[in-house]
Amino acid sequence: MSERCRRFLADPEAHEQARAEHADAVKNAIQIVMANDPTRWKSKETADQRIANFADWLNSFKPTELEKLSTKSMEKLRKVLALVVAMLEGLQGVKPEDCREHD
Repeated sequence: MSERCRRFLADPEAHEQARAEHADAVKNAIQIVMANDPTRWKSKETADQRIANFADWLNSFKPTELEKLSTKSMEKLRKVLALVVAMLEGLQGVKPEDCREHD
């Protein structure tokens, strides 16, 4: 069995995607394997895909599920998100006063 096949089988997210019933299933599975490959985690090649996957995953949480996180996890997430938001505001030229709460 090839290394590529082993990686598909070892990655549950990619395996599930590869079995999907649509034309891009295998292509998407390959992208997932690449994004989830620990040897590439520090690589900027897959950053766009990893960030998109993380955003989708984070957005999938319901408020009641987030309430179950430990205080330590929530604090770490808050610190990381604060840094990311500040960085994005700088990159996108957004002033803090331009940011408004969602209705």
